[in-house]
Amino acid sequence: MRSIIIVMLICVSFGVFGMNQIDIDSGDPATLKLRESLIGTWHIRFDQRDGGYREEYLTVSKNGTFRLLLLSTNRLERLVDAYAIVGIWGVAEDIFFTTNLRYEYQNDVEYPAYLGDAHEFNAYRILEINETFQRYQSLGEDTSVKLDKIVSDPCEKLSGIKIACSNHDRILEPSGSNSGAEISLAE
Repeated sequence: MRSIIIVMLICVSFGVFGMNQIDIDSGDPATLKLRESLIGTWHIRFDQRDGGYREEYLTVSKNGTFRLLLLSTNRLERLVDAYAIVGIWGVAEDIFFTTNLRYEYQNDVEYPAYLGDAHEFNAYRILEINETFQRYQSLGEDTSVKLDKIVSDPCEKLSGIKIACSNHDRILEPSGSNSGAEISLAE
């Protein structure tokens, strides 16, 4: 089953590279409504054993791209790690899927995702979504996760720290081996 999902996501990924913007204005009305309800910025916070916490900010854009900003803070509430994952997303019935295309780190360091790795493709069953939160379950797992919708820019809380936010306005521009025509799924 996982192989089928990965193949489906790879096919969708290739189709997206040929377009400047995904047309979400056509198709099944229920799927369109679900797609539109996902657009925005979502937040979740996980407490860590050492007293710190990890936060994730998922920004889902109408053009079919996403940015996942991951922040780790120690027990003194000091930022110890931050990076972003940038890619494309889609919806098939009640499944939200993503394909990671690029990783962004401190000081503008970027790495293209290796599309030959199954971990670059993710699929989640949407269990519940409304204007304030969404609850989803990663396919193959039993537990669900709840993300709250937020209005503010997550990079604002990082004022003065150049970490995974310097390019946050540039959600997706092909770079490296992910420039479209040069995609290689295996070496």
